[in-house]
Amino acid sequence: MVEAGRFVLDQLVEEWGTYTRQLKEVDQRLQAFAQEAPVKEAEARAILDTIPGVGPVTIDVVVSELGDIRCFRSQKKVCAYAGLVPG
Repeated sequence: MVEAGRFVLDQLVEEWGTYTRQLKEVDQRLQAFAQEAPVKEAEARAILDTIPGVGPVTIDVVVSELGDIRCFRSQKKVCAYAGLVPG
């Protein structure tokens, strides 16, 4: 029984290592993508970065979900699109 448990543990540790490596690679690619952003997107990222409690992951999500902010006629439209206000 000990041998079987050790085998399972080794498998789980190996799987964890694989996921850790994949996560690091994805993180590096996201950082490179953000650094290569067009000027307008870089400006949007810089503004979002000034908001307390907003970190790199939230910035990536907001920028990727909204895309070109100029598509929206007002701040209210952006908030409604993002589902932050009813209606």
